[in-house]
Amino acid sequence: DHPELFARAGDRRASALTIVDNYRAANDPELYLAKLNPQHRYYRGLKEALPHYRALARDGGWGTIEEDGPALHPGDREKRVPQIRKRLAVTGELAGTDLDSDVYDESLEMAVEQFQLFHGLAPDGIAGAKTIAEMNVPAPYRVRQIEMNMERWRWMSHDLENPYILVDIASYDVQGVVDDQVQIEMRAIVGKLHHETPIFSDHIKYIEFNPYWNLTPSIARHETIPKLRNNPNYLEEKHIRVFDGWGHNARELDPHKINWKKVSNPGHYKFRQDPGPWNALGTMKFIFPNEYSVYLHDTPNHELFKKAERDFSHGCIRLSKPSQLAEWVLALNDSDWNMEKIEDVLDSQKRTVKNLSRPLAVHLTYETAWMDGDSRLRFAPDIYGRDSRLEKALYK
Repeated sequence: DHPELFARAGDRRASALTIVDNYRAANDPELYLAKLNPQHRYYRGLKEALPHYRALARDGGWGTIEEDGPALHPGDREKRVPQIRKRLAVTGELAGTDLDSDVYDESLEMAVEQFQLFHGLAPDGIAGAKTIAEMNVPAPYRVRQIEMNMERWRWMSHDLENPYILVDIASYDVQGVVDDQVQIEMRAIVGKLHHETPIFSDHIKYIEFNPYWNLTPSIARHETIPKLRNNPNYLEEKHIRVFDGWGHNARELDPHKINWKKVSNPGHYKFRQDPGPWNALGTMKFIFPNEYSVYLHDTPNHELFKKAERDFSHGCIRLSKPSQLAEWVLALNDSDWNMEKIEDVLDSQKRTVKNLSRPLAVHLTYETAWMDGDSRLRFAPDIYGRDSRLEKALYK
């Protein structure tokens, strides 16, 4: 009935008067109002989960588990075990068992693992202090958490484009999406506190294989120079070269001829790490030029992806499966680059740049209630402390 009105309504920059005029002109005002909200899978999934959690909160939520006491392991018998059983029965992780049993059996272990997995905890099946504290988060707060993250989605452009890559900073997760369906998903490492990964949208323009790593002036000043003062061979050991500037014609310098103890601000030097297994960026990086100088990239430290909390970087996003993402991205560009060619280029250890014929949308977001690739609701830790500020703004 007025599809052009719906298109304009989806623009969050439309004025209140325009929205009122469009509402009055619409043949189906209720549908018009529904179209004002984002229509993508992430907002839709939260909207579908919200009534269930509101009902849980209305019905009293779930009981509180006593937090005093040691961690509970499979095989333990303890008075808190029935409390955990009843708690997990309310939200569906545990079903069909004796809820009054005080035995921490295999079925409860599996239920605890599932709860941990869907709440950003290490899924070890042990009910320790962090797990019990997470179980004790009250149902009304979970309602607010879903509502707050729906609000975050309203702030963004409602058109995420098709296809696109979505980075959820809080959940350490990266998804590749086509036609509103997740086709590839992987773990990520994001910026630590005080080196927070920023929130914005852009387009990936190219992939760089076997990249150089140009150290930022901040890293050079606070990390590289102090290490170099203690170890004159530090740059050679890390395969880092130093140049007399950042231009293309900058001359390479002999680091042993520079008195680093007198260098307090190394900003006019460029430190560049050569491609190779030692490179901090790993084997590739996905570039979307931006004011924050952040990008997606590989890492030589893949053991960090085993951790539940993965805020270790200086702001960039490290990928657990960079080659698979490169293959997926290049396939979207009708490229003749398959996994075999990617591996050949990586084996050469020569810096190679592959431009994308169609730049790919990438969205860096911060969602503490989110939908995974299988459309399951998950909760994530508020690693940057933003939920408390948003809660204060919306509810107090």
